[in-house]
Amino acid sequence: MRTDIKALEQAIQALKIQVHEVGDWDVAQQLASKVNTAHTNMLDILDQFVQSCYTQAGRVETAAKTYGKAEEGAKTAARTATPKNVTPW
Repeated sequence: MRTDIKALEQAIQALKIQVHEVGDWDVAQQLASKVNTAHTNMLDILDQFVQSCYTQAGRVETAAKTYGKAEEGAKTAARTATPKNVTPW
């Protein structure tokens, strides 16, 4: 899981370029700054997404470490005999 997230993070790093011009005329040069701002904002969101993926991966890893213990506890509880003075309904 973390390997996939790291690959995504590296792909995002490759996208971190600046757009300086989209043409030689004045309107194109003004457009370049708008495109660069949008591109930067998109990359910021992708960085946040990657960080949340790392957080979720940590949670999954923690859950996986404790899953066996919880499962064993549930099996033990299920094997416990019902007391004689308790009826289902």
